[in-house]
Amino acid sequence: MTDKQPTLDLGDLAEQTLGEFKLLRRLGRGGMAEVYLAEQTSLSRFVAVKILLPEMLKDADGVPLKRFEQEARTAGSINHANIVQVYTIGEQNGLHYIVQEFVEGMNLSEFVKRNGPPDAETGLRIMEHVATALKVAGQAGIVHRDIKPENIMLTQDDSNDTSVVTAKVADFGLAQLAQTSEALNLTQRGTTMGTPLYMSPEQINGQKLDERSDLYSFGVTCYHMFAGRAPFRGETAMAVAAQHLQDDAEPLAERRPDLPKAVCGLIDRMMNKEPADRFPDANTLLEAVLKAKSATADGQIDMSLSALGIPSIPSKAAARRSGRNQLLAFVLTCLSVGGVAALIGYVTRPTDPFSVKPAANSSNTQKTIEDVMSFALVNPESRAAWRAVIEHPSDAPLEGGWARIHLGRLYLETERYDRARELFSQVKSTNQESFLKQQGQIGLAAIAFKKGQKEQAWTMVEDMSRDELANTAMYEEYNAIRQWDQERRRQARREANAEATSAGEDAAPIRKDPPPNDN
Repeated sequence: MTDKQPTLDLGDLAEQTLGEFKLLRRLGRGGMAEVYLAEQTSLSRFVAVKILLPEMLKDADGVPLKRFEQEARTAGSINHANIVQVYTIGEQNGLHYIVQEFVEGMNLSEFVKRNGPPDAETGLRIMEHVATALKVAGQAGIVHRDIKPENIMLTQDDSNDTSVVTAKVADFGLAQLAQTSEALNLTQRGTTMGTPLYMSPEQINGQKLDERSDLYSFGVTCYHMFAGRAPFRGETAMAVAAQHLQDDAEPLAERRPDLPKAVCGLIDRMMNKEPADRFPDANTLLEAVLKAKSATADGQIDMSLSALGIPSIPSKAAARRSGRNQLLAFVLTCLSVGGVAALIGYVTRPTDPFSVKPAANSSNTQKTIEDVMSFALVNPESRAAWRAVIEHPSDAPLEGGWARIHLGRLYLETERYDRARELFSQVKSTNQESFLKQQGQIGLAAIAFKKGQKEQAWTMVEDMSRDELANTAMYEEYNAIRQWDQERRRQARREANAEATSAGEDAAPIRKDPPPNDN
């Protein structure tokens, strides 16, 4: 490698040559690289050349370049018909590039846009191929981390039947070798990797990932494939993240009643919030897909997963509780130093083509809700920053609710109880998120507690679970009230024990008559 680096945009590189690869035309541009169709002159074959964008080289610690090179090493280590093959990596005149298999066709997103959602047979064939690719990657200890429709390439087989396609998984640029600390370090710089519409709950929260995370993203991708759109959409990244963490998607069976019951069940199972409630690995998923495919071919469209010998999905109520706890952890993470960077990196990604349009009253000069929320997270002691979130034209309920909670806490600390009560009451009475309503209730209890109305405060929070509140914004206030109640109970027991002891000492001894003397 050389230290020479391009300082300008790439421009159109068509007709230029990198090594033995003649660039023919630009195919597209991603977040890290531009992709060109090229001819490998030595073998007279078409290839795809991915060239790292110059701005990605500006990072002083070289992490983007390392991640770019890691893509080649990761994908190049596995060779399978359902994985886009990487051939080589190179550098010329400061341009870093990867050469990979050229897949003539379209990605899954383009396929759905052009042809509409597929029938069960075509969809199950795609699911089989992707599950096979994830199985091979999983056996190699590789987590893809960015499964989405755009990273599933479809190429038509030799048959003239357009439904006969081969699916190939592309772009292992975000992959993590599950057993390699070096790869793990490359993705722990405060940036949550992945694409918001398809990220797993544990990926949103920055937790350790295994192949079950890819299964969740694949489940969301399959939902998109069959429904024609992603299950969760929103105006802000936090809104989308919140839905992944706590909301159930509209049942696929309601959007596609024509699909076999088992197909909908497979996708529901993959999209469970808890990793343990999904399939344990891609191999198990593949076996389930093959069973569903066979049943569908036999016309058994009403056959459930359990009838196929596949365990049923767990309680949705339990999944929602888990999702709520993960959502609270996510927001807490966003309040930490590293989490702030994670949120900023997450919300400033290029707009996803399936997200809804911005609010009508926004303008090019108006700061987005992400901008003001990020500033408030970096400056949590600034009342003006939290007020800016509350007053933002987007009127985002999740961000606005959290801003009111944190601004209320600032007023609570300075004993401005009227202002704090107003904010906590707004959250409790108007926000639709149950966990935010709970935080507002704790805020109102904290005001009563600080004003000496301690029994009333305890009554307001006594039915809440300490475990569910751990690490939440208002946990400190809740715990203070709880500890007061515990001390009150301990004191009552001490007094009762002392009274009982005193009563025992003052009582006259019980006189017993001597046994009768028979003599």
